Amino acid sequence: EIPLRFLLRHGWRRAPAAGLLTITVLALIGWAAARLSWRGITAITGFAKQAPMLMASVGQGLERLQERAMVYISAAPEGVAQYMRSAMEALGEALYGLPVLLSQWALDALTAMAQASPDILLFLVTAGIGTYFISASYPQTTAFILAQLPESFRSRLAGLGRDMKGSFGGFFRAQAILMLMTFFQLLLAFWLLEVKS
Repeated sequence: EIPLRFLLRHGWRRAPAAGLLTITVLALIGWAAARLSWRGITAITGFAKQAPMLMASVGQGLERLQERAMVYISAAPEGVAQYMRSAMEALGEALYGLPVLLSQWALDALTAMAQASPDILLFLVTAGIGTYFISASYPQTTAFILAQLPESFRSRLAGLGRDMKGSFGGFFRAQAILMLMTFFQLLLAFWLLEVKS
């Protein structure tokens, strides 16, 4: 509502200003989603290219670990050694099956994202249309909602709004002052201790 009021003060009519702001917000959301998706695809592709090399090094590390464990297991008493061998084999099978589980999880996640994309697109379009109509008729919408409430509740609601604005304004102002004080105290301490960044 604040950017809309700014445009209204500069001569815009309410409906075009609401449309412009809605399109701007949706464009920013779409750009952020595209950026995140592209980064995710790039990261997954890079990992997929490095996966064979990583799996080979993991396999070699597991083989060395298994050889060292077998040395300790062979030195154990016979009953304990048999139990430890079976436990080691079960652990080895679980570790060797881990890449398959991870790739299955990644494929399931990608499939779920692909299946959810039409729902997400429909939600964004519906939210954009709803935002435009609510923003374009904001004074009428708020007047209609307030007209549905009893008079005594409306007066209490107006007072509550003022009280909350004062309370939260004071809280955020105090937090900002505390953060600034902490920042400058740490800056001074690091400067005195000659800590380099």
